[in-house]
Amino acid sequence: ESPFEPLHPEKFSRDLAAKINQVMVDSDLREKFGKAGRRRVEEKFSWSAIARKTKALYESLIR
Repeated sequence: ESPFEPLHPEKFSRDLAAKINQVMVDSDLREKFGKAGRRRVEEKFSWSAIARKTKALYESLIR
């Protein structure tokens, strides 16, 4: 058993399905999640973000 397994798999499955259905029928929520996801990707994984992290790593190594 891993610490990531739900305590009540059936309830987890029902809750997950309900949340997925909620996103499917709520266009405002989909748009909000989409924008938040894009923002996160741009902040964490864009070339400029990777360059900043790489530069910070190199600077920390030469100190």
